[in-house]
Amino acid sequence: MGLYLVVGAYLIGATLLGGLSSAGNFAQMAIGLGVVIFVHELGHFLVAKACGVKCEKFYIGFDVPMPKIGPWQIPSSIFKFQYGETLYGLGIIPLGGYVKMLGQDDNPANAEKEAERTRVAKSDASDADDSGSHHQSVTDVNLEPAPLKENVDYDLDPRSYTAKSVPQRMAIISAGVVMNVIFAVVFATIAYRYGVPYTPAVIGGTVPGSPAWQANIQPGFQVLRV
Repeated sequence: MGLYLVVGAYLIGATLLGGLSSAGNFAQMAIGLGVVIFVHELGHFLVAKACGVKCEKFYIGFDVPMPKIGPWQIPSSIFKFQYGETLYGLGIIPLGGYVKMLGQDDNPANAEKEAERTRVAKSDASDADDSGSHHQSVTDVNLEPAPLKENVDYDLDPRSYTAKSVPQRMAIISAGVVMNVIFAVVFATIAYRYGVPYTPAVIGGTVPGSPAWQANIQPGFQVLRV
């Protein structure tokens, strides 16, 4: 994620310093970075789904709370839509992405709240394990932990990330990098097979009196190696 931030900052700086001539290159790099992020998060998402983990959000970009400018509230998402149990969206900050899984949060400050969200009554957990049907965990519609009832034993929601085995969790976490490697191999193969645009290094002119001029390097000469 730090790499995305560094690259994003570099591209923005290059665009501002280079003027309009580099705006097209910035757009191409932004799209390319977005594709890399999408492929990475898709790896986490697909393996999590295959392991039976509830994926609550799939976002490209970060949907962080944005400030108001006068009477206008800056939206945190460019667009979003709900499909099944997952909210898909494009965040306003295009410097990364994430898959929000039940029971998994990278922020230590949210660990206790996330742990409460994964609790489910033991009877409900047993029914879900036996029948394979979806059950309601102790969570309200806003992804906040609902109040726990007294005299009720709770267990981990079988569809939460923390309820999965260590190999499953390792597979989910590693899937993003593995997906990027597969993506790179596929596109490297395509580039090798069909080729990529190539601009030859051709001399456009020399300055009289310069070493190149003294070496009789003429316009149109091509640089083959350095």
